[in-house]
Amino acid sequence: MANVFSRANTVVSAQSRRSVFFLPLLMTCGLWMPDNAHASEQICGKGITLADTINERACARLDSLMDTLERKPDRKIHIVRQRARVDAEKIRTLLVSEGYYAAKVVPDILEGEDSSIGFTVRPGMRFKITDHAIIYVSDDGEALPRSLEDLGLKSTSSSRGDDLVAIQTSILAYLRNNGRPLAELSQRKVLANFETREARLVYEIDPGPPCIYGPLQVQGLERLKPAFVSSSIRLREGKACSRDEMEEQRLNLAKTGLFSSAEIKPVFGLEAADPSAEPNPVVVNLKEAKARTVGAGLSWATNRGIGGRIYWEHRNLLGGAERLHVELNIEEIQQEGTLSFRKPWPARRAAFFAELGAATEAREAYDANRYALKGGIEYPLWGPWRLATSAEYEYADIEDQGVRETGHSVMVPVVLSQSTVDEVLDPKDGIVLTLTAAPTYATFGDGTAFVKLDARVSHHWPLSKDQKRQLSTWGHIGSLQGGKASDIPATRLYYGGGTKSVRAIAWEHLGTLDAEGIPAGGRSILEGGVEFRTDVTKAWQLVGFVEGGRVFDAPTPDFEEDILWGGGFGVRYQTPIGPVRFDVAVPFDPRPGDDAWQFYIGLGQAF
Repeated sequence: MANVFSRANTVVSAQSRRSVFFLPLLMTCGLWMPDNAHASEQICGKGITLADTINERACARLDSLMDTLERKPDRKIHIVRQRARVDAEKIRTLLVSEGYYAAKVVPDILEGEDSSIGFTVRPGMRFKITDHAIIYVSDDGEALPRSLEDLGLKSTSSSRGDDLVAIQTSILAYLRNNGRPLAELSQRKVLANFETREARLVYEIDPGPPCIYGPLQVQGLERLKPAFVSSSIRLREGKACSRDEMEEQRLNLAKTGLFSSAEIKPVFGLEAADPSAEPNPVVVNLKEAKARTVGAGLSWATNRGIGGRIYWEHRNLLGGAERLHVELNIEEIQQEGTLSFRKPWPARRAAFFAELGAATEAREAYDANRYALKGGIEYPLWGPWRLATSAEYEYADIEDQGVRETGHSVMVPVVLSQSTVDEVLDPKDGIVLTLTAAPTYATFGDGTAFVKLDARVSHHWPLSKDQKRQLSTWGHIGSLQGGKASDIPATRLYYGGGTKSVRAIAWEHLGTLDAEGIPAGGRSILEGGVEFRTDVTKAWQLVGFVEGGRVFDAPTPDFEEDILWGGGFGVRYQTPIGPVRFDVAVPFDPRPGDDAWQFYIGLGQAF
């Protein structure tokens, strides 16, 4: 294949019938020249010196063509001619998108015994944008932004298509969120001066009718009370309509799990009798989902055995989105049942909650029968932050190191939390942070008062735009402050290790072990880890992780004690309800009595 290059005129040709099929792809994917660069041969993905963006887009667009031509090398010449014209236009379009408005691309096809095909590419000089103008195809006399300065946007001389699309998107976003939710682009024109190599961008926009929030009209409800929906949607009457604001309110409704579909839209046109009527009624079209759900799950860990979970939930018990949840968790070492109730307070975006629970535990550290009752309120603060406070009572019958004792505990925990993750069971982006302070009085022993302080955080970073690779980290620090150590019930101590903790260390074995290898628990904990996740197929994901931590006897972490480190790998299989998790973890420096490895199966990511 011979290539001849010049700054103003690029000619590419190829001989032999098979080369005829591959040359359009090679040309489209690699032969570009910057305004002041020397010409050089460039093959798809190698040695690109002009616009990598053009190269990448062209390669992606024509990869399928390469596959087709390799499978069918006997295509007729008229098919090649047609394909060459299409590719030539694609090349020209890509050049124009990068600001080469004078670009010309001509296919050269020579038929005969030695058929050949080529492209003459004249990119010309890249144009400079000197002005951005906004023109409205329908003008109702209202004050609308006419320039980028009116929108608070900085003008740019860049002629790249991506930069111009970004400006276009910003213009439409401003209009749609400031009283013109139906604004659309009619066309974008480039007025180019070929003598000065300058251009003026004109955005022709149909602003649509003006919109002011009017009264809500809730439609489609069956059992749910309209007052709940009306008080849940926060659109202030008399305010200019915002498409983003309406979408945010729609998503908030969808997140409740009460609806199978939700739509929020202002009424225009014939529906409102007058297209410019103000204020505009806002219609909320809803379809209620099934209110009852039954679910179950299984888990398995090397030192906890098989675990099972079954639950029943009603999400609209009394017509006001009241949630009643009944759950039973059964493991070899622990059986627990809970009955919980949650009552939303949509006007304040708050919720009241109450819970009744009972558990029987046969752990290595202790045996216990517990009965608990709690109730409280959860309230929003700012952004994603929420505050919850409650009063809790627990009666426990505990056998610890052969000593049996019963007692009562009263707690008033305060929890400050935020969550910005995209998915609960499979987070790919965002942060979860929980801070807890729980003043407690327990009647065990001589009776003692203490405060349990806890901080947990997990952070997830996508490492690629398609979120097929993520880096996730987590950390936990806790402390029991005050009180007499011998009077703090074993159920309130820290243990650590196992799933949701340092996976390489057996469950509850992260602290001091006695001569028989039984965990003693501790008054403080420090642990954390990092995990790398990468998708290998649509259904399968590989995971590698390193974690470390320790449970300490002192009320605060003692950094002179060795941190227990471990790591491992796992796989995830995606299902409609979340990833099924398989993890294997090994301690890096096992203590006497530590298991050589741990294995876990569960639903959802480890954190």
